[in-house]
Amino acid sequence: MLTISASLFCGGDANVTPAATTGQVPISADGDARIHQQVTLPATCLAPIVLVHPNGGLTRYISVTGWRP
Repeated sequence: MLTISASLFCGGDANVTPAATTGQVPISADGDARIHQQVTLPATCLAPIVLVHPNGGLTRYISVTGWRP
């Protein structure tokens, strides 16, 4: 079964420890997944980035928010 999880990074530097990471959720046969999990966030988070990780691999990501070429 394929899964995803998501991590929030603060400060615009994805090479540091994430501020929060969700648990893994399954990806449907159609390629859809929904993460319904509450996480504790820091009081401030400058330049937040959310990375979506395949199969629990926190060193890889398949999607990113807030990035522009």
